[in-house]
Amino acid sequence: MARSLFRRGPSYRRGQPLGLNMPFSGWLTLALAGGLAVFWLIRWVLS
Repeated sequence: MARSLFRRGPSYRRGQPLGLNMPFSGWLTLALAGGLAVFWLIRWVLS
């Protein structure tokens, strides 16, 4: 997944940090996935 992001992103080739012109939906998806992962990790640790 990360590799395709690097290949597609013109921002990375220009030397800018990758996240600067990532669309808002991309950040939203990342936040949702991260939240879910943390949620399941905590549930797994506490069980």
